[in-house]
Amino acid sequence: MVAEGEGIELTFEEAKAAITGPITSLPPHADVKPGLTILKDQGFKLVSLTNSSNAGVAKQFENAGLTDYFERRMSVEDVKAFKPAPITYNWALKELGVQPEDALMVAAHAWDLAGAKAQGLQTAFIARPGAKLYPNVSRPDYIVSSVTELSDVLKGQSKLASDSE
Repeated sequence: MVAEGEGIELTFEEAKAAITGPITSLPPHADVKPGLTILKDQGFKLVSLTNSSNAGVAKQFENAGLTDYFERRMSVEDVKAFKPAPITYNWALKELGVQPEDALMVAAHAWDLAGAKAQGLQTAFIARPGAKLYPNVSRPDYIVSSVTELSDVLKGQSKLASDSE
């Protein structure tokens, strides 16, 4: 879509190669590991829910050094529906045995938070540079600039956090 908007012709395979290679080798933002460490130390159960494939997210987490921070990685590949489809969030909650109000979706993507909020989850927006919220959906419960700031805000609260960043 971006290539087309820029007048660049790409085949599906060219577009896929341009995205999947680099995305699995991206380093985490500087605040992510310290913030996740604090959240784990506070007793939060950390789970990822991604639109990436199981193999893709495993590779991405391994390359970024994030594997040990999460108790479970969940992929839409298993439910066959991309976020923000309601079935995806409901499937994840059922798999985890958690009620929506006891879960927190953390993301830097407005579409992901809108989908989670519509299913009753608590939401936290990591306001990364260039990330914007949608004006026509419910605002997230928390708006912070980093995962470490989120860990400060959540001190002493519920024990499930789901990250989609």
